[in-house]
Amino acid sequence: MVGGKKSQTRTCLSRTAIEAGERSISPDELASLAETLEVSVTFFTDRFVATGVAVFSFRAEIDKDDKITDFEDLAGRWIATYRELEEERGERRSLLLPALSLTAGSRFEDALAAAEDVRRSLGLGPYPADELELALGRDWGIPVFFFDSHSGVSGAASSASPTTSPRRS
Repeated sequence: MVGGKKSQTRTCLSRTAIEAGERSISPDELASLAETLEVSVTFFTDRFVATGVAVFSFRAEIDKDDKITDFEDLAGRWIATYRELEEERGERRSLLLPALSLTAGSRFEDALAAAEDVRRSLGLGPYPADELELALGRDWGIPVFFFDSHSGVSGAASSASPTTSPRRS
């Protein structure tokens, strides 16, 4: 054990004061923390970093590799930037969204019925793909991004936590 019980108590009190906003973190402490966590200092200071906020699901013909991990980082920045811009414009996204009650054990007919309900509730008409992007944004506040990906990935979806900004409380 490094520093003993007295040192641990002092560290705990200091952390509590920082978390409560009673004391600022020094640049040396921030650098030390970043080194301990093996992240860049910008992880804490860049408001456009969304690490831990967005979870991705890919439609891909390849296993998850470094290219996909790099894409997750990039797309996370898009999401964080979008949220910051929404906040600057004073826009607030509803935290209440419809949910489908489908599971891995759901039958094809269940999925088809759920898709039909979504089509009807969004007023998508006979060719849903033509209006889906617009309807998701307009009716449910879900942004849709288009991107060029590397070979083997044909689509991605992200589920982000409902916080407006990942770096603010």
